[in-house]
Amino acid sequence: MTVKDSKTEKVKKFLNLVGKRRLWIQTHDIPDPDALASAEAFRVIARHFGITARIVINGFPVRRENNALIKECKIHAHSIDAIKIRSAKRSAWVFVDCLPGGGNVTLHPLAPGDLFLAIDHHGRPDDTWKTNPKAFVVADPDVGATATMLGKLLLNLKIPVSPRLASAITYAIITDTQDFSRGASKDDLEVYGTLFFQTNQKIISRLRNTTKSRSYFQTVYKSLVNTYTYRHVSWVFIGKVDGREFPAEMADFILSCERITWSLALGHTPHRLYISLRSSQPNAQCGQIIQKLVKNYNSTAGGHNQFAGGFILLDVSDNPEIISALLIKRFLRLILRLPKYAEIPMGTSLVSK
Repeated sequence: MTVKDSKTEKVKKFLNLVGKRRLWIQTHDIPDPDALASAEAFRVIARHFGITARIVINGFPVRRENNALIKECKIHAHSIDAIKIRSAKRSAWVFVDCLPGGGNVTLHPLAPGDLFLAIDHHGRPDDTWKTNPKAFVVADPDVGATATMLGKLLLNLKIPVSPRLASAITYAIITDTQDFSRGASKDDLEVYGTLFFQTNQKIISRLRNTTKSRSYFQTVYKSLVNTYTYRHVSWVFIGKVDGREFPAEMADFILSCERITWSLALGHTPHRLYISLRSSQPNAQCGQIIQKLVKNYNSTAGGHNQFAGGFILLDVSDNPEIISALLIKRFLRLILRLPKYAEIPMGTSLVSK
């Protein structure tokens, strides 16, 4: 790895500007392992520069695996609602695995302020940031995980990596890339291979083998009996979910079914309809397709070739089941390339009810 690359130098320049400001590290809402590991990695980097930083999040994870990561790797995260900021000019922000204004992160009323850094492996930075000399963006859409970018920073800066942090980063890489089968790059493999020998394998084992609640299996059952397939395409409206984690998990799970190359999963909370899209085809352009699905809705969505996600903000009068049905029809027309007036296939149940 090159020690003096542009991304490392940009991070160093940002940290030198932080000075005596208070540094807040924020993930996207309801963080996954990639966001959590990246946040902890940057906290360690900031400490190396003599800066004390605090990790803040909006919405703690629901999945037990993600909560286990917080516990096992001792990641101290605080609710953004509980922090007090008196002056925006006395604070600096770091956004990991998200971009401020991207829609998947709830900002503090005084954020992002006049000095902030965003580190992400997906999403498009706002062009107006280029005119702000104190807005730093480190983006790399070619890697499969933001944790890979943070791992490279740690290695480039020659900062010692503890076994628990190495475990968090490597676990984040293998989960975000689906064991290097989805969007993985040479950098992902290189960072993983370098840090693997510093991991605590007992921690990794516990993360991979967490127990699940009975309600989890009830939701899995509900998802499977409501999954439909047509040719190589599958889709499911799960109904009410605890957060965006479950639709993403089910989209991944159903994609593993034989002969299925496309998977769409939808689920809703009282205020949001979450959408997760997956494909096993390397050049599927899921990110572009999901943008077409949510067009004309109050929404945020994005992704890569093989996976994408987003949500639609729901009004009190909105019926998530009706909206989901319309999105599924759009999805099938796009993927199956159906003519405008062609009948939408009903599909067959994946499993018997």
